[in-house]
Amino acid sequence: MTRVLVIFLLIFLYPHTKSIGQQSDVFIKAGLLYDSKSNQLFPNKIIHIQGSTIKSITGFRKMGKSKKVIDLSD
Repeated sequence: MTRVLVIFLLIFLYPHTKSIGQQSDVFIKAGLLYDSKSNQLFPNKIIHIQGSTIKSITGFRKMGKSKKVIDLSD
């Protein structure tokens, strides 16, 4: 439950820490992701955030070293 809260905080607060106009890509590796519409937990997801927009949610994959990755999967 703590990880879900951390993920929500990162999604909503992280974009406000960047300067306006910057479109940086950030990837969050989530061990569990909660879907409130279906009331389910999905394991091992990657959330791609570009600027202040969530671009995609996919399964785990290998990330390049040049990517900014926040690992919350432990």
